[in-house]
Amino acid sequence: MDRTDRLTGYFTCLAVTLFFALVLVPRPATAMQGKQLLDDLIAKAKKEGSLDTAFVSEAGPANPALIQAFKKRFGLENLEVNVAVGNQPRMFAQLKAQLSAGVPPTLDSLTGSEENVSEAIGAGRVVPIENWQLLLAEINPLVRSGKVKPGDISPGMFAGQSFIWGNRVKALVYNPKVISEQDLPKTHLDIANPKYKGKYVVPPWIDEWLLGMLVYKDKAKWLGTVDQIGKNALGVLHLTSALQRLLLGDIAFMPGNGYHYFQAKGKDPTAPVEVTYWSDYTGITRISYAVTKGARHPAAAALWNLWMTTPEAEAIWQPIALYSNVSFGQSDYDKKVRDKFRQANSPVISFYENDETRKELAWLGTTEEGIAYRNSIVQAATQRQQKKKSKKK
Repeated sequence: MDRTDRLTGYFTCLAVTLFFALVLVPRPATAMQGKQLLDDLIAKAKKEGSLDTAFVSEAGPANPALIQAFKKRFGLENLEVNVAVGNQPRMFAQLKAQLSAGVPPTLDSLTGSEENVSEAIGAGRVVPIENWQLLLAEINPLVRSGKVKPGDISPGMFAGQSFIWGNRVKALVYNPKVISEQDLPKTHLDIANPKYKGKYVVPPWIDEWLLGMLVYKDKAKWLGTVDQIGKNALGVLHLTSALQRLLLGDIAFMPGNGYHYFQAKGKDPTAPVEVTYWSDYTGITRISYAVTKGARHPAAAALWNLWMTTPEAEAIWQPIALYSNVSFGQSDYDKKVRDKFRQANSPVISFYENDETRKELAWLGTTEEGIAYRNSIVQAATQRQQKKKSKKK
């Protein structure tokens, strides 16, 4: 074989090798793939024509600026967007009832705390977003820049199925004109003390009490504590209404979300309200979005869910809802809230801390025993509300 033939054979082999490497062998995902995936998702959303989603009660009526910014970001000016505002656990219960009856869900995407979302995932009532990491990098600049990892937004058992946009940081909000800081309960166990009977109200949701089982390992004993907390409560009120009662001096304190302190002080710096953090634990819940099974507008829902994790969306809803995003948020308010509870040196816990806490969350959301325990916590914490309903009957 002469030199020309050898060179021809060499280049032929090289060409075949490159062909297999570039065409037939799977390649790592690229930014171009992310852009194409996003373009395809936007095109599907345009064909769907509508989106039915939800937001937190604290935001009040659907914010037009939020909706318009979402439409503009993806060129969906003709998309009809409906945002339901209200009780998130009730919406998840509605989803369960609709799917059980074989009825398409009313909402394409839902938002809620870990216990709601984990149960929905375990029961197959929400669906993953395909290629979510690529799409997230394309939509969220924090992910694209590497400041935030995709797993920070959609971690562990939630990966690809729900996406964090905010947090509820638990605290004790109180009226210093009614009770001094030194007279406040210091731990969650203290609230069960009869001396606090009638001095506070509890919210209708139970995430703070569920987190207690991570600290007080004896679940039966902890349930008994929550039962006494429920007995001591003056009533069960949404925290926005409870805050008004607190400012009027009708109640001394309210266990719940720390952002109500910032909310009240933002409106009136002289408002009689202060915030402190528990010595046994400060609970943090992650609020995330998920696409519902059988959604009529799944592409639009996926876009909304991913976009709500962005700084652009946060800058619009945060001044209204006053939720922080201590998971990965970068706003001044996020930093202020982080600093506030860190200065208190209160042990911070969540269902995301480690393998053990994640197993407990899975137990609560995916096992009959865990779901039954959660229902028992609901009944124990909200019994004052249940008694009122029974009397009306």
